[in-house]
Amino acid sequence: MKKNLLLSLALLAVLASGARAASHRSEILELPALVVEAPPYTNAVRAVYASLQAMKAQAAVPAAVALELPALKTRLVQGTAPLVTVRLAKS
Repeated sequence: MKKNLLLSLALLAVLASGARAASHRSEILELPALVVEAPPYTNAVRAVYASLQAMKAQAAVPAAVALELPALKTRLVQGTAPLVTVRLAKS
């Protein structure tokens, strides 16, 4: 009984809101347009653009990349202390 009452109240609310929305006339409002005048390039924009151009110029220059690592070819000097074997405790 409570479910039927709640469902009918919900249906009535939906129908009432739909009828109100259908009866409401929508009018188009014309809002004033805002015009903002600013210089095309400020000092910050010029600095960023110059930095970007400098990075592009550096990237355009071909660079030689060594495929071999000389550090891997050198022999490592072992430390003076010898390695000690350790026995693990059982837990």
